[in-house]
Amino acid sequence: MKVFQDGGATRNFVDAAFLKRHRIPITRLASPKAVKVADDRRVPITATAHIRLDFGQGYTYHTEAWVMDMGGHFDVL
Repeated sequence: MKVFQDGGATRNFVDAAFLKRHRIPITRLASPKAVKVADDRRVPITATAHIRLDFGQGYTYHTEAWVMDMGGHFDVL
């Protein structure tokens, strides 16, 4: 898993392809959102997913992440 921690990110994001590979279910949003990314493009967000990250030594992080296409660069942001 490729994780990038972005201190400037306002939400957690997860790559759609990662979710598909790991058969993690998504929840469609009633009202789509848009996220402005680093190159000023607006990327549509139409779903969320509940994900669990296990960091070892008993530390587990649960979060709701917005689903987006990260082009294979990262699995979780």
